[in-house]
Amino acid sequence: MNTSYKLGRQGEARAAVFLKQKNYRILEKNYRHRKAEVDIIALKDNLLIAVEIKTRSTGFFGAPETFLKRQKQQHIAEAIDFFMLKKIN
Repeated sequence: MNTSYKLGRQGEARAAVFLKQKNYRILEKNYRHRKAEVDIIALKDNLLIAVEIKTRSTGFFGAPETFLKRQKQQHIAEAIDFFMLKKIN
């Protein structure tokens, strides 16, 4: 298992703990639909939340939010739409 994979999994685990502490209910982790993977799907106050985790060991390459390109956002939106159709209804 490579170092970046381990770092990513650690970041996802820390994010899940943080969300639970803030009273989010984790519905899915690493939810896949076609080309998309949503790291965490959570629910709080009747809001469905899609969480993309970007864990970095250093800020050398820039802020994590700059790495979420438009196409990835579209794939996540499609995955959430599908999730709502199959799991919520």
